[in-house]
Amino acid sequence: MKGISTEEQLRLKTEFEDCLSCINRDKTDTLLGWLNEHHFFEVPASCNYHNNFRYGLLKHSIDVYHEGLKIYYDTVSKTGNEDYKFKDSIAVACLLHDICKWNVYYISPYDNAIKKNMKAYSEGHGLKSIRILEKIGYPLTEQEKLAIWWHMGQKYEPSYKRYTKEYKLSTTDPLCNLVRNADRAAAGKA
Repeated sequence: MKGISTEEQLRLKTEFEDCLSCINRDKTDTLLGWLNEHHFFEVPASCNYHNNFRYGLLKHSIDVYHEGLKIYYDTVSKTGNEDYKFKDSIAVACLLHDICKWNVYYISPYDNAIKKNMKAYSEGHGLKSIRILEKIGYPLTEQEKLAIWWHMGQKYEPSYKRYTKEYKLSTTDPLCNLVRNADRAAAGKA
């Protein structure tokens, strides 16, 4: 199983924590504590696709954040409009879009293979990530909620049939489209 070095793990975790801490929102310490307690930083991002190794979800989250910033700065260079609150929302949505995967993929202690928790997997993950963040009490804007919820589009979100209006809204929202494109770009690079 390929992976990343201990130094890279530490660097990525520090970058992740620093990015969220710089936003200066209530409950950031509670969120970071929850992520550590639930081993979010250590789990793979998938079984067979992108970042399928220990600390893969952390790497994927940072990669999505970097892709999101690249998309944002491309737009800023064309328009000349920089919005610091939007940059905060990019960090929040990109870094936390897959928070619910903390219990979906794991490395088996018996054979060191990546396994999937089928019950957790079948629940989808956009809306599930929102519910976790709400339970922690981490404040999200409505735009951030939409971006996290619909980052995979409708195909991979089981709640789609009940929330078609919200999905349609996400297709025209700049943050939603940025996160969706950043996620696809980051997954394609792995």
